[in-house]
Amino acid sequence: MAYTSRMRFTRWMGAGMGIMGAGAMLHPHARVHAAAAVPVDPADTAPSTSSFLPLDETQAKLKLVQVVFRHGARTPLSPRAELWTKWGATWDAEQLCGCAYDAVPVAISSAVGDGRPDNEHNSKQINKVLNGGCHAGQLTKPGQVQALELGQWLRGRYVQRFGFLPDGTELAGLLKCRTTNFERTIGTLRGVLTGLLPEGAAKKVSVPCVTSSDLDEILYADSKQCPHLGTFMKMSKAASKDLVKRDHEYAWAREELGRVMGLPPSFFDAKDWAFVDVHDVVTSITASGQAGPPGFSSRLEAAVSRLATKEFAPYVAPSINDKHGQTLLRLGTGVLLHTLVSNMESALQQQPAAAAAPSKPAQASSQAGKAGPAGSKQAQAAPNSSQQAPSGPLMYLYSGHDSSLMPILAAFGLDLHAWPPFVSNIVIELWEVPAAVPAAAAGSAPGSKAQQSAAAQHVVRVMYNQSELDIPHCPRGRYATLATFKHEVLGPFLLGPDQVSEACKVPMAHDSSMPQPASMAQRPDDEE
Repeated sequence: MAYTSRMRFTRWMGAGMGIMGAGAMLHPHARVHAAAAVPVDPADTAPSTSSFLPLDETQAKLKLVQVVFRHGARTPLSPRAELWTKWGATWDAEQLCGCAYDAVPVAISSAVGDGRPDNEHNSKQINKVLNGGCHAGQLTKPGQVQALELGQWLRGRYVQRFGFLPDGTELAGLLKCRTTNFERTIGTLRGVLTGLLPEGAAKKVSVPCVTSSDLDEILYADSKQCPHLGTFMKMSKAASKDLVKRDHEYAWAREELGRVMGLPPSFFDAKDWAFVDVHDVVTSITASGQAGPPGFSSRLEAAVSRLATKEFAPYVAPSINDKHGQTLLRLGTGVLLHTLVSNMESALQQQPAAAAAPSKPAQASSQAGKAGPAGSKQAQAAPNSSQQAPSGPLMYLYSGHDSSLMPILAAFGLDLHAWPPFVSNIVIELWEVPAAVPAAAAGSAPGSKAQQSAAAQHVVRVMYNQSELDIPHCPRGRYATLATFKHEVLGPFLLGPDQVSEACKVPMAHDSSMPQPASMAQRPDDEE
């Protein structure tokens, strides 16, 4: 079925693979920007000198953390129940879909302060009961545990290692949360908060959280909000089919799925997203701890993940070198990217509030040790401890879908070759780094505004699934300054909320060149 229905697209938000740790394969490519068919604000791509600086965590100061994550493991969204019932898979409501732990509650409201808006897609999924009693797309107990572990990793890194966040329940007041309006993303956010906040916080705090209707959503693309986006998504159909058929294992995978799952050739010929259907079912089964189809080898699993990604990515996360890739990315995820950049700029304008005691990060606890390498290191509190309380959020949490993460990765200049696993996450850190004080300020009193202003520079570090993300054309070991990150990494894709209405009615135009970090036009072959 071609992309003609918004509901069809929304159904696949979250059609995903595996449990976190597998990691999506990301391939950087030459960042040759071509202008989108939607005019770009000149302020976003203003000519600037590319600047990349080293980051010494012991000398730098963390200013802001933003986390965009996919929901945890869930039940299938595919309407083809025969894809799992013939293998004996069942979705037992008590054993698989109950509460895994006492989660931190969230107070959901709309962006304008009203109550939680209705979501017809979420309601339809809840009303579709699967064999065993769980509903379609429901967050499972393993998915809840994944969310908890992500929160524990964040706590180990930003409370215990860096001392950036306080250790008590006051931490809840330094968070700003947003989620899409689906039960599984709300449940995942609650799990992340449970791991991030101190033990027992579920009985002490309720964290406010914003959500929205489809028309105001920024965490996934919506063609009803932007008809011009729908035009480009329809054009992606041919690219999707071409990518899949040119894959070196396409014919083999079709034949193997026919042998293992009994899928006839007509299954693939009649469906636009056939591999997405298979991927959705198989990964939901394995993530729930159930046995998959007999003979479903690791090679076939990898091929299905890759082919499903090639089917879906052209609609939401095309290569920036595709003919209309940059236009689609800007219309689909530009407001989210603009929000992420604006949050960092706002963090630099915040003035500390009333004096507070310096944070005293604890030694790495057993909980932090389970959360990953970051939690096992000694706290490096000196640069990040503050005598004054911040006046704004220190951490933003965005709970979304695979279709939230995929376009961000594409905008960074990365081609996806496998589906982001459940609870995949992108972490964007803003650091203040010391710099040499110019001669003009050298004679000023130590700590004076002249010296502080001269020394203040800010760099952006990005992590994907808890490993540092190698953004194409950024020198290894150095990080883009905020200005470079805004104007030259994301500039072509930024779309302010006040620009959406005009951009969504702009007629198509031919692509032309866009800026890129001039100092890193190419990378030596041995560093690709």
